[in-house]
Amino acid sequence: MGPSPGRSHGDPSARDSHVRRVAIAAFVVTAVVFAPAVRNEFVNYDDHAYVVENAEVLQGLGLRGVRWAFTTVTLSNYHPVTWLAHMLDVTCFGTNAAAHHAVSVFWHALNAALAVLVVVALTGRVKIAAATTALFALHPLRVESVAWVSERKDLLSGFFFLVCLLAYVRHRRTGVASWWGVAFVACALGLLAKPMLVTVPPLLVLLDVVVLGEGAPVDRARAALWRCLPFFLLSFVFVVLTLQTQADAMMDVATFPLATRLQNAPVNLARYLALTVWPDPLAAIYPVRPTGAPATLVIVALLVLGAVTALAARRARREPLLLLGWLWFVGMLVPVLGLFQAGRAAVADRYTYLPHLGLFLAVAVLAASVAARGPVVLAWASLAFVPRTLEQIAVWQDTRTLFAHSVRHEPESPFAQDALAGELLADGDVPAAVDHARVAVALAPDVPRYRERLGQGLAVAGQVGEAEQVLRGVLATHPDHASARFLLSSLLHQTQRDPEATAQLQRAHADAEAAGDAALLRRIRPILQRLQLPPAAPAKGELPAARATDEPPADEPSASPRGR
Repeated sequence: MGPSPGRSHGDPSARDSHVRRVAIAAFVVTAVVFAPAVRNEFVNYDDHAYVVENAEVLQGLGLRGVRWAFTTVTLSNYHPVTWLAHMLDVTCFGTNAAAHHAVSVFWHALNAALAVLVVVALTGRVKIAAATTALFALHPLRVESVAWVSERKDLLSGFFFLVCLLAYVRHRRTGVASWWGVAFVACALGLLAKPMLVTVPPLLVLLDVVVLGEGAPVDRARAALWRCLPFFLLSFVFVVLTLQTQADAMMDVATFPLATRLQNAPVNLARYLALTVWPDPLAAIYPVRPTGAPATLVIVALLVLGAVTALAARRARREPLLLLGWLWFVGMLVPVLGLFQAGRAAVADRYTYLPHLGLFLAVAVLAASVAARGPVVLAWASLAFVPRTLEQIAVWQDTRTLFAHSVRHEPESPFAQDALAGELLADGDVPAAVDHARVAVALAPDVPRYRERLGQGLAVAGQVGEAEQVLRGVLATHPDHASARFLLSSLLHQTQRDPEATAQLQRAHADAEAAGDAALLRRIRPILQRLQLPPAAPAKGELPAARATDEPPADEPSASPRGR
């Protein structure tokens, strides 16, 4: 049997008081470090789809909103608890960006305090809890989850995850059945905030086998599997639901072969380790390798991962928490290593939010095995991350800064190139916008939105002939692309080809209706009403200048020019 709270000595009330002080300190320090995030704006990287331009969320929290949250799939996600949280923020603060960011900082600080309680419950060692939490809470990889309003789902699912673990451990320590119920409900709420928690059931079994159970390992595992069966069934439901909701974003085997996925997975896992040790540079999106990682890189990654696994396994008898922490880290990352590739991102900072707790638990346990004061030194050493964390918070201050940073460090990301082009276009820096749009198209010529952005930029630059050619090219391969057709109608009107402009505008309206593109319909319908179409032709000056669509392709997050 693994370590338990019984390993700590002294007066229980004094010990509990000490734990509370450490948890409060974790909350305060975390809140202070991330407080600069309240100066940041919303970014045009899902924030408009989640809050600023989401008509349902802007209604605030009410019965209609609750019904919508539980019956909608938006941005390829089903996460009603996250929607309710955003609605509550709007009810309390409107669209005040500082307030929304402050709430995110609060949730992360609360999770830091909970992390202390969870690790103490697992290990009975306050110093290990302090070290684990300090590394987890202050690491620069946390910034994406905290400073990006759209990632509130990370913080909410993290909160329910920690409540689930704490309740499950208490159930196993005390035998009180109600704690099992709390754990199950917390797991369900966490899944309703973000389906990343589908890996919780195996983790609970691992906790039983390594730390909480008694008897032979096989007996522990058998009992744990039976005890956690409802968790597995719950997780299975959300796995199926997630595969359905993200079907449009999933790359098929023909586009992204199994061999490529198997090559990328160990490299992606090793990359998470590398970013943990040296979190510089960080980017909003790291493009996936469509041809697979080089063989040399795969071999190096496998050797590194094998060495770490061997170390944890060799010390498992003396320090089972070391193996637990490592398997926690690896297991929770499995769904996002690229084996089930959704979208064009290879890795993402936000995916480490919960896995990092396991990794840093292992690191803290290893430090304690080397020296009695090892965890204390580690906790203080975590402060070395703070300057880098503050730098990364500033990167998220606005959309242009965010994607300029991403392009600088990940120039082969077509999404970042396109997003920066949109921001430059909104700021009136048209030549630079066209340059970045051309790069995006060169990197991903199959994505219609990137070509649409290029057509938009060329039109604004006065290169009407090339702009028309680009937009007609989009419609040749994607005839139902309503926003590109809307831009083409505008361009045709500007060149006094009003009959075709009218036809293209009406077709764009029909396609937008078929696609349920509410944002585009809000722009087209007033024009149709003013022009009384059909059958009248548009009057000169009525059609708007070309602008980018609000909708992303199915495999990308949304990013579009601000100022709408």
